[in-house]
Amino acid sequence: MMLRFFYFIFFLYIPTLSFAALFEQGFQADYALSKNDFDIGVAEYRLYPQPTGILIYESTAKPEGLAAMFIHDRIIERSHIVLNDNTLQPQKYEYQQKGGKETKNYQLNFNWTKKKLVNTNINQTFDLPSNTQDMLSFQLQLMKTLQSGGKELSFHLADRNKIRAYHLKYTGEMELETPIGKLKVIKLEHRRTDRNDVFRFWCAPGLEYLPVKIERVEDDGDRVLFELRHFASLPKATTEK
Repeated sequence: MMLRFFYFIFFLYIPTLSFAALFEQGFQADYALSKNDFDIGVAEYRLYPQPTGILIYESTAKPEGLAAMFIHDRIIERSHIVLNDNTLQPQKYEYQQKGGKETKNYQLNFNWTKKKLVNTNINQTFDLPSNTQDMLSFQLQLMKTLQSGGKELSFHLADRNKIRAYHLKYTGEMELETPIGKLKVIKLEHRRTDRNDVFRFWCAPGLEYLPVKIERVEDDGDRVLFELRHFASLPKATTEK
């Protein structure tokens, strides 16, 4: 269950802060991770815009505190993305799990010309719907959609085994207490039709709609929570990795 939790790393107004356009400058955002109110670790996200126009978005999830005594897995994800206007097209997604009992590496390779997705995890090739995102790029697509005035997002998500349709629906606005202050947020939600899983996102207009809280309630009642605890724009673009 803990490894499953780490795998799913799937966003207000702040008058005292001023940020450059995040997609041009890049940013870092760190989230506290918990499951059923038990603190389990941290997920560190970094967006690196490249001079070539490619966006590199990566995350590192690792245990922290008491959980680090029992969980040693470190999960690194990286997505290479092309931005065309307000649409993001992932080119390659990389997944690496190490440090624990299991070591795992695989890639998702997106061929938009042939409209095919090659999944090295299960050694299969899938037809590629035009609105497909990976486990990282969909978060940036959500931000872009909200920035352009949209309030809902329909997309296909390519994960380690399949491609599945998602629809994030606007459900309201509110103020939210966070470790970086009280923020105005909008809330979006997806409910799976084949089971009782629910995904919720709280996105901050003052941070260009960065998710500041993400929640997954699973079919069995387990609750996984990501809460922003640190955010900063990067001082300059970083060269491609």
